[in-house]
Amino acid sequence: MVAGYQTNRGAAYSLSYHIVWCPEHRRPVLVGSVADRLRDLIGHKCDEHGWSVPALEVMPDHVHLVVRAGPDRLAFVCGEPAQGLYVADVA
Repeated sequence: MVAGYQTNRGAAYSLSYHIVWCPEHRRPVLVGSVADRLRDLIGHKCDEHGWSVPALEVMPDHVHLVVRAGPDRLAFVCGEPAQGLYVADVA
């Protein structure tokens, strides 16, 4: 197998996802402890699924994330960290 490729039961692949998302109305709320918490949540979720994160930039009004992952269940990266931030801020 060529270096850099991953395999599963039926395929060989090398997938990188570039994900960009922002808070509602692009409000600059991703600063300080919120930005740190978001980095932790994304890192934890990617470790949990065995994905690597070649690049992560948290800007005040948006996030750039590059994830090397398989072709399944990438929605966890976007949805769960956002829910974790909301719960942490409300509590």
